[in-house]
Amino acid sequence: MPTSQNVQLQIGEPSAKFLARFTGQVQVNSQPAGIDFLSLDWRGPTKGRVTLNQPDAVISVDHVIGVQTFRRAADEDRQGLTRFAIYAGLNEGGDIGHDAARVYIHGLLSRILAAGWQQMVDADEPRLAGAERLKRTLASSNLNGLDARYVLPLTEWMQVEDGTPWSFVRDDAVLQVTFRRDAARLDPGQPGAYFLSLNWMSVNEHFREMVDPDDRDHWRDLIPAVLEHARQKRTEKEDELRKVGWHIDASYVDPQISQGRR
Repeated sequence: MPTSQNVQLQIGEPSAKFLARFTGQVQVNSQPAGIDFLSLDWRGPTKGRVTLNQPDAVISVDHVIGVQTFRRAADEDRQGLTRFAIYAGLNEGGDIGHDAARVYIHGLLSRILAAGWQQMVDADEPRLAGAERLKRTLASSNLNGLDARYVLPLTEWMQVEDGTPWSFVRDDAVLQVTFRRDAARLDPGQPGAYFLSLNWMSVNEHFREMVDPDDRDHWRDLIPAVLEHARQKRTEKEDELRKVGWHIDASYVDPQISQGRR
C-alpha cells in the first residue's frame, strides 16, 4: 500500500521516475508480450486520493482502491506512461443509496466539465446530446456513451448499464468515466454498492487503440483510413437519424492526433 494517501499522476512521466517515486510500493506484473503492468493498491480501510495532473484541468478522486498503468519494453520509456486506470468507491464504506450514487457521480462529471474538459463522441457514433443520446444508448449499445451535461433522474439512472461511459477530451488527453453496481441490489429504495472507474490516457494512446493489436506498432500509418471508415459510418447513422427528426450536433469537433510523441 502506498505510504502517501495523496498520489499525483502525470501522463508522459517516465516509468523509471514513477517507480522511484513509489519505491517498494508498486506491484510489477511482467507479461511475455513485453508489457509490464504497474499497480498501486490501497488494501486497508483508509483509501487513497488520486490527482490527475492534466495541465489547467486538474481532477482529484477520493476513495481510491487502486491505480494501474503499464509500460512497453519496446518503447524504452520514450513516451513515458500513456494510460492510467483509477478504481474507486463512492465513499469510505460499501453501501450507498442509488440516488446518492447518482448525485455523487453527476457531481464528479460537473467538476470535470467545469475544469474545461469537452464532451467526446466516438468517431463512428452520431453526434447526439442530452436525452437523445441517452435514448439511443439505451436502445442500442452502452458503448455509445452518455452526455455529461444531461443529469439523469433516478428512473433513468437505474436503466443505465454498467460500463456505460462518459467521455471527455482536453488538450492531448482523453478521460473516460464509468461505474458498475451490485447487480443483486437494484431496488432503488434500498442501498446498493457502486464502484467507479476512470481511464485517463494520451490522445495518441486513444487513437492507437483504434488499430488492430497486431498493427499498433504502425498505428500512425493506418489511423487515417480507420478514421475515414469510422466517419463514413457516423455519416450514415446521422443521415438516418435526421430523417426521423433527431437533432445532430454539427458543432462537435473530433479530437486531433498529436504530432509529438509516437
